[in-house]
Amino acid sequence: MGDMILGALLGANQSFEGSTLAPWVKASEQASAYLVGSGAAVHSSTTALYIVAGSTAGPLAAVSYAHGTPFDAGRAAFPETTTHGLRSWAWARATDAPSSGQAYWRIATEMEALSSPIAAGPVPTRYEAFTWAASPAGFLETGLRRMAGAGAMVSFTVDDVLTQLDPVTLHPEWTAEEQSALLQAQHRTQSGQLQSVLWGRYFAWNLPLHAISGIEAGIILWWWELSLPLAVTLDSSDSATVFTCRIANSRQPIGKRVRPYADRWSGTLVLESLDGGSLVF
Repeated sequence: MGDMILGALLGANQSFEGSTLAPWVKASEQASAYLVGSGAAVHSSTTALYIVAGSTAGPLAAVSYAHGTPFDAGRAAFPETTTHGLRSWAWARATDAPSSGQAYWRIATEMEALSSPIAAGPVPTRYEAFTWAASPAGFLETGLRRMAGAGAMVSFTVDDVLTQLDPVTLHPEWTAEEQSALLQAQHRTQSGQLQSVLWGRYFAWNLPLHAISGIEAGIILWWWELSLPLAVTLDSSDSATVFTCRIANSRQPIGKRVRPYADRWSGTLVLESLDGGSLVF
């Protein structure tokens, strides 16, 4: 278990499960979007967002999602900072070879951030965009942007969008533990046979942290106090190790000062996944 990235999770219906696109919207009349269930289109869920984008004379935002509700960006932003980091991931693929332009995953704030161009492929690949935003954070927006010129239409699929606010890189001690658990009941029959009924599982991690900064400690305590949903990446180089979780400590997780530093803190963070480990949330 190496370095981990932990951040407040923004957005709802980011795996495109359900019967409607809401709260995702088309950002242009020259784009269409609908849900599909093809196995080649989805990453971890059963449906994905399929977008067909037409060509224009300039940049075109095909679909977008605005983070503006009180229980989304505004509530999750740590109030003692004036500039917030933003990282957004999307699992996407071009379903053809774009000849009239290319698509990018995007975060739009004061300074728009774009991922690398989304390429054609048999399965969705993770794309990342990172930028900064000043408080308040209610105007944040994620989505797919089309850099278009003259030519034919192109199409893309997107699944499992994760947008983090104020991501913090953690360096757990060597004593960190993965503590996944099964939800089950067991009993032995009169003949001695052991029977088990398994309902599900969840993932958990026990993370001793040492010498983290005061601002990082404050952000973590803010998430803990509000019981915010979080996104954690166990290994930033591996797209398969992203989980949705919450801080499960019953007592304050960070609060012990580290000698001889005036602004370094330690503690033990307990994280538990929100579901069985998929990105459907």
